Amino acid sequence: DPTQEGKGQTKEWKPDVDMPVVYFQGVSKSYGRIHAVSNITLGLSGGVTGILGMNGAGKSTLFKLLMGKLKPSAGEIRLFGTDPWKNPAPYARVGFVPEHEKMYDWMTAHGFVSTFARLNGLTRDEAGIEADRVLDFVGLTDVAYKKIGQFSKGMRQRVKIAHALVNDPELIILDEPLQGCDPLARTTIMN
Repeated sequence: DPTQEGKGQTKEWKPDVDMPVVYFQGVSKSYGRIHAVSNITLGLSGGVTGILGMNGAGKSTLFKLLMGKLKPSAGEIRLFGTDPWKNPAPYARVGFVPEHEKMYDWMTAHGFVSTFARLNGLTRDEAGIEADRVLDFVGLTDVAYKKIGQFSKGMRQRVKIAHALVNDPELIILDEPLQGCDPLARTTIMN
């Protein structure tokens, strides 16, 4: 426990080089009397980790807290050793596939992904190359210039995954990436 020192004494927690990539210390999020997550302490570094729980258990809230979409009611969050509420720089190292996301049905998959790449600082040409790369990776090369509004749920999920991968992230967070997908789409996405 990084907060323990000596006999029952505690010291203020400070980040160090051995800190996990994702770190929650005593994190809670409440909406009035409703406690979405309560006193979570968690550290994750490397590998693949699944967070399982029933509907309403707080999984999506945990991801939203980590991604800065929600501010914790209590506790501290560190992403790559940094408090993302004080310095958003760690988000450039993360790819996030949220459970629900507004996608622009009038955009093509390539346009959607390359726009995100541009927002991450790539030139128009670099963004196009990276969009081609990740759309190929998720198996959407043949429909890259088709409007997202014409896509099935599974295809839309793969566009979201491509969008999360385009900045070549060190950490990828997937919130319910298989929700609403048929068995073939689930297999494709898992592969």
